[in-house]
Amino acid sequence: MMVKLVTGANMVCFFLPKIIINKAPVLTGLLLLCASTLSFGNECQSLRQLSPLLGFWQHHQNEQMVNESWQQVSENTYEGAGVFFVKGTFDKVQSTESLRLVKMLDGIFYLAKPKSNALPVAFKLMTCEKKRFVFINEQHDFPQKIVYQVKSRDEILVDVRTMSGQGFSLNFKRNVNINNR
Repeated sequence: MMVKLVTGANMVCFFLPKIIINKAPVLTGLLLLCASTLSFGNECQSLRQLSPLLGFWQHHQNEQMVNESWQQVSENTYEGAGVFFVKGTFDKVQSTESLRLVKMLDGIFYLAKPKSNALPVAFKLMTCEKKRFVFINEQHDFPQKIVYQVKSRDEILVDVRTMSGQGFSLNFKRNVNINNR
């Protein structure tokens, strides 16, 4: 016999008044069996939870401009691109990178391949909560942590950092002129 004893927002505990050992009932006094209703790490179960990233985004600060775009190509893949412009110009490309968000058997991964790299760098999605998505690869030199924070339908803050916190932030605004073409 199991009696539900305690419930919480994310936890359910049961009291087992007796258990059977070698076919004989044994009183346990107070034995609690607790189960969490949350998944560890607040993992995304599908790319749908990252759909606020879809679209065309633009970051302007001082004389710096960065464009980023995302589109869904399948249920398990979003493709993107990042374009960094030469400081002080908005027509000369400094660097580009191809981006992917991919749902695999062991999680969701952010794949970044700057044009200068032969292979992409993978970052595993470690946190997915309240429109905040944290991708980590501690073995990479820089960055090691990429955080997308959806501020509103039309604003995303992206933090690009080392695990010790060194790095930069990009405040993207949705570019509606591109979306309507």
